[in-house]
Amino acid sequence: MSPLAAGNRDVLNARVKFREGFRPFCPSIAAEHAATYLDDGRAEDFMITSFRVASGKHERIPAAVHVDGTLRPQTVRREVNPLYHSLLEGFGHLTGEHAVINTSFNVRGEPIVCHPRDAIRCFFDTGLDALVIGGFVLEKPGAPAGSSSHHSLTATQENRP
Repeated sequence: MSPLAAGNRDVLNARVKFREGFRPFCPSIAAEHAATYLDDGRAEDFMITSFRVASGKHERIPAAVHVDGTLRPQTVRREVNPLYHSLLEGFGHLTGEHAVINTSFNVRGEPIVCHPRDAIRCFFDTGLDALVIGGFVLEKPGAPAGSSSHHSLTATQENRP
């Protein structure tokens, strides 16, 4: 989901995660762009370390910034996850920001999704508009404007693992 609108945090909490609105989300950032988002940052494969958001980025990605002005990023390297990195680069070309909101794939009271069957069940039980598993895209009929059917990002074959 786009971190560009602060309201997207509320949408995720209400329609997908079913949790309190104050709970933060973290960004996934293309690794080569991390320095533009983080003050004194470093590569982080997992969302476990907080960094101060870089000057000027709080206003650009408000849905991913915590109330204390920090981010808990996942930096994505092309050589580690080429498909996800390609998505971040494509989003960057569309929006100017090489970051998306990242959160665990589960809802309140449920374990984290570990199997495609669980992902599909969660998809249909929540307000998700689209589900991407590898090279497959599943969309709900009548997904609102702004969903994946309106802004298609395609990873090229050479970017796939």
